[in-house]
Amino acid sequence: VTCVSPADCWAVGSYSSGSHNRNLVLLWNGHAWSAATTPDPLASSVLSSVRCTSSASCWAVGSASSDDPSSNEALHWNGDTWSLASTPDPRTGNASLSGAGCISSAGCWAVGSYGHFDDIAGFNLALHWNGQSWAHVLTPDPGGSHSTDGNALAAVTCLSAAYCWAVGSYSGPSGQALDQVLHWGGTQWSQVHTANPGGTISRSNNDLFAIACPARTDCWAVGSFSRSALVPDHNRSNQILHWNGASWSAA
Repeated sequence: VTCVSPADCWAVGSYSSGSHNRNLVLLWNGHAWSAATTPDPLASSVLSSVRCTSSASCWAVGSASSDDPSSNEALHWNGDTWSLASTPDPRTGNASLSGAGCISSAGCWAVGSYGHFDDIAGFNLALHWNGQSWAHVLTPDPGGSHSTDGNALAAVTCLSAAYCWAVGSYSGPSGQALDQVLHWGGTQWSQVHTANPGGTISRSNNDLFAIACPARTDCWAVGSFSRSALVPDHNRSNQILHWNGASWSAA
């Protein structure tokens, strides 16, 4: 969900129609929620994130598929209608977008992952909108590129064109999932060390799902963790990480 004002909010997701999913976009006008008309580019479409820079410029991102593999999906709101925008799809397995972040109508990021298909590793995915088109921007993949490796970004936020954070998780060498934090400094994405509250032993789990930054010295990332293989995957605890301008630490 994102809000331009107390009387202008958007929420996105999906709903089931028979055996397929359809895009779902709701608008809050200050009094009630109503469903907006959206395109559904393929048989199944799911939206995961939405961001607005004004009442006449919003982006909603997700994924769409007819059969495997899935493709990126990006919809744009121009103040009157939602329309499908062209996005690059890495030609390797599935592609999906999980998070969006914008600083202006000519400066947005969308992040997610691709691969994870037919013995292909999962790779981070970052797309940038420059006001005219979306372009694929290279990112590090700390989990590696072997067939069993995985990298995925879940959320992104920006304070300026030269200051962004993206968070998610990646697979470690012993099968554990580790927190992933990437920073954009204006020219490239780089990995930044972070705490892993669940530890780093075999089959421990650390996942980050969302991030918000009131200031460059004050960012919060949230997710979940489990400490070891002795703890079932479904028995997880909350995790909150804080950036103080110099390092990330568990709160």
